[in-house]
Amino acid sequence: MAGRLRRIKRIGGLIEREFRTGRTVDLPASERLWFWRNGFLSEAGAIFDLSPATVDRYLSNYARDVETIEINGPSGRVLDDKLLFHELLTPEFDRYLPDLYYYLPPEGWYPVDAAGEPRAFLRTLADDGRSVVVKPRTGGGGDGVRVLPAIDVLSNGSAAGNGVPDGRTAGDGVPDGSTAIDNPADASPVGDGVPDGDLAVDDERTSSENGRIRAEDGGGDGSGDAEYLLCEYVEQAAYAEAIFPDSTNTIRMLTMFDPRTGEPFLARAVHRFGSSESAPLDNWTEGGCVGKIDEAEGRLVEGGCRTEGGGLRRVDRHPETGEPIAGRAIPRWDAIVEAVLDVAGAYPGLPYVGWDVVATDDEPYVAIVEGNRYSDVNMLQAFDPLLDDPQVRRFYEYHGVI
Repeated sequence: MAGRLRRIKRIGGLIEREFRTGRTVDLPASERLWFWRNGFLSEAGAIFDLSPATVDRYLSNYARDVETIEINGPSGRVLDDKLLFHELLTPEFDRYLPDLYYYLPPEGWYPVDAAGEPRAFLRTLADDGRSVVVKPRTGGGGDGVRVLPAIDVLSNGSAAGNGVPDGRTAGDGVPDGSTAIDNPADASPVGDGVPDGDLAVDDERTSSENGRIRAEDGGGDGSGDAEYLLCEYVEQAAYAEAIFPDSTNTIRMLTMFDPRTGEPFLARAVHRFGSSESAPLDNWTEGGCVGKIDEAEGRLVEGGCRTEGGGLRRVDRHPETGEPIAGRAIPRWDAIVEAVLDVAGAYPGLPYVGWDVVATDDEPYVAIVEGNRYSDVNMLQAFDPLLDDPQVRRFYEYHGVI
């Protein structure tokens, strides 16, 4: 019964998504109905080359939203929680992870990778001209994510109301100086200056009148119980910075475990690039672009941007910067793939993960930002159907997705 209720809820989520996004897609009603009958949302129908002859080559939105979420079983929940995800990969894969400085529940600041009291720590970052990333503990699609200069987090308020506590060391309230995550039952907040879960910011993308991040922005239920993470801002590789400098341009890498060999493999990789509409994020659904990657060579083949009618406009250059996308090599691609497969292979209980990574110019040449439990497939199939690859098709068949 519980499984049936979960399935009904997911189908309801698909219907809600169609109501939300379908109106932005210019399609005849007859085509829209055909897409629905075959498990595709209108937005996918506008992007994919769908016809009776090709429909079986694409993984449908129904299969993605209703079926693939079950592949990882209960273990998949760790991918829904960015804090647990970080702890899962620590310490074995620290070298691939951006620092997670503080965990920010409504009651205070808990150190994770940070050293020293928060105000002094932020002052050090600010003096170095560094930025930080503030993101909800849960959620996806870039909702609630902010990229802020450390000086803004530090200076926008007083200790009584800006969420940056004064005068307490990183170990205060945490036995033996360990993090609150290690000892959640014993730990108290590092500081007590976070009223109602607010983190003071000065950012035009926030939705609150007083410039604070609220639970409504993501990571909570809107009742003031939002939990956030304060993380390191990763400096991306020069090639990605050149294509679009105002966002961190991530690579989505979908890994699967081959049921025949028990080994992980890279099923698909695409490169996201931001735009003036999506900045400081690279979110494709908010106006960013996506690049097709030749996974064997580590080369960008072509780019694509959404049209006003919801379709895909193929491009060779970034439409705003004019920088080439097509033909561009991703430096040290082999090292990036090796790192992701190294991490994926350590967790056979998570056979299906969509990794968001940032290519960097410094060793180990990749930063793993997060993992996704059931990756979006519209972006992954923008250029080619997933099910054209026999190894990918076998994986989905093995797990009862198709």
